[in-house]
Amino acid sequence: MRSIEDALRTYERLRRARTEKVVAFGDRNAKGKALGPVGAFFRDAMMPFVLRHIAAGYDQSTGWLFGHHIDWDTPVG
Repeated sequence: MRSIEDALRTYERLRRARTEKVVAFGDRNAKGKALGPVGAFFRDAMMPFVLRHIAAGYDQSTGWLFGHHIDWDTPVG
């Protein structure tokens, strides 16, 4: 039987690269938020169209984020 420490180390090994990529993606997005009132108005007006575009699967640059799938039946060691 594996220890809790071993299980947590395995979990971290499997998740760290993706987690760091998600954090970096969020950091880049956050830096684009300081647009001022005019920029914020246009951003907010365009957001429904952008989100529909992403949800439809057309944006390949974020497919790694929104299309992520975990195969729960794959054994890990």
